Amino acid sequence: MVPGTTGAFAEFLSRPLNRLVLGFPQVTIAEKQMVRRAPVKAGYIKDGPHIHWVFTIGDLIFDAPFDARLINREDLMIHDLTTETRLAIHIKLIDTYCMDLRAWRLVTLSPSLTKRFLRDVLDQLADVREVKPYHQKYTAIPLMKLPKLVNVEPCGS
Repeated sequence: MVPGTTGAFAEFLSRPLNRLVLGFPQVTIAEKQMVRRAPVKAGYIKDGPHIHWVFTIGDLIFDAPFDARLINREDLMIHDLTTETRLAIHIKLIDTYCMDLRAWRLVTLSPSLTKRFLRDVLDQLADVREVKPYHQKYTAIPLMKLPKLVNVEPCGS
């Protein structure tokens, strides 16, 4: 994360754990408390080779592209698709002004969202198309519209 910036990135399916890293410059107490305690919802859209995640944490909205093709194959961990697995995600809030960890939390995706994501990752891994035009399409959409577009659903705590 670049000092002084706002943003999010998803580091899923690589060792040792799944992380959603959020960055704000000069994190407020309210933002820290929201990341620690507010309800979390998640969803994504797959368009071509592009997977675009959207998370809501209380009133906060984050989006993060995901491309499993960028993960070193030795580190890629695709879980068993036959079980009722819930993907665990460690959410970390970084103050990008001083690069300090301000909040941390663990949430889980529903079994159905986990299974759909893992299936779509397998499709993504086999897709050789360039992701840039797809990514640009979703970054052009106002952030406030993305939760409804991807149909975010509650995460477990």
